[in-house]
Amino acid sequence: MSDRTQILGTEPSFMAPFSTLLFEPVWELHVSRVVRERYQLDEALFASDGRLVFGNYNAVRLLAHKLNEGRSPGKHINPGQINAAGVLEEVFHFIFRAYEAKHGTKVFEKAREWLERRLGADGVQQLLLDFIHGFPPTEVFKGNESALSYLKGNRESRSLFSVTTEEALLLSLSELNPANHKLKELFDIRVLRDHSLYRKFITE
Repeated sequence: MSDRTQILGTEPSFMAPFSTLLFEPVWELHVSRVVRERYQLDEALFASDGRLVFGNYNAVRLLAHKLNEGRSPGKHINPGQINAAGVLEEVFHFIFRAYEAKHGTKVFEKAREWLERRLGADGVQQLLLDFIHGFPPTEVFKGNESALSYLKGNRESRSLFSVTTEEALLLSLSELNPANHKLKELFDIRVLRDHSLYRKFITE
């Protein structure tokens, strides 16, 4: 019997999507291409999908130090603020997984159909390609894969089209969160080429 089972007893089915978050935390946060290049962030800090991985607190402290260089003391970022933003993004991911567990795994495929009816198939694809360029997965950032090739791929049982749609949605939540005002540089949507299309995507 695992320690988790000993503590909680039999795990309810609705808790399954949250297990990793609660007991094996891997906190990740999207960071723009501009920030990665400006601060020359170590590639080892990034997951394959381009999200910054906080494997240990020293990585967060290093990032905070890099961001604080050149900032006035009043605008300095506390490592805890970065950690909190990463934790919150992961919470949103697990909420999506819980929703899929209840309503089926085709949620983002249905969302794609909905968006394509309103923005057009070309519009949706262009939006996601723009997102991939601005917030690139590791292989795209390194120039080993095109944005289009990435978008057409799969990761485990999910299409990367669905994964990218989810990430684009979460970007808006990070940007709108007033607690992230000092971190806005990390996920500033101004790196996107078509702000109006992105805003329309979020509204839909």
